Amino acid sequence: MLRRLKKASTEVESLALDADNKKIVSLRLNVGDLDKVKRVARRLRVRDSAVLRFAIKEMLRRLGPLCDEMAEGVDLMPLFIEMGEGLTSHFELDQARLERVINGNLSDFAKRVDPDDIALISMGEMPTAHTILRLRELCGRPVTATDAPAEVRNYLYDKYINGLPEGDDQFR
Repeated sequence: MLRRLKKASTEVESLALDADNKKIVSLRLNVGDLDKVKRVARRLRVRDSAVLRFAIKEMLRRLGPLCDEMAEGVDLMPLFIEMGEGLTSHFELDQARLERVINGNLSDFAKRVDPDDIALISMGEMPTAHTILRLRELCGRPVTATDAPAEVRNYLYDKYINGLPEGDDQFR
């Protein structure tokens, strides 16, 4: 059975199952990306397909929390702190879609991510003046547009990953 999935500049065709129960696929990549794959393969002295398999496995490892149906709210924050900018821009995730991905129908309010924090994740590379003002409030110090991505990352790590000592309401 031949199945085609199309989106933007990528086309994947499922061609057949081989003896190891793996599917053979065909990828359509832009010339620049394919050139980079070939350069990496040449440098490592491996096949292009080995580089592509590694890239896919690494991406799936990093996106692993999204495969876990039980991971919701704060469980997903390490992923979105580290990869949020890339995920939001590549998959065109606006704040509303990001809210659904992270919090979904989560009823445990202790695990929910604050919508203002989701807005910070969805800001992308270019923070708005509102975002910078919000960061100044949260951080208690001046923040510039250049500093904003690092400040967002630090703020979210402190709030959701590192945890703050009891009684420190600056980030809560």
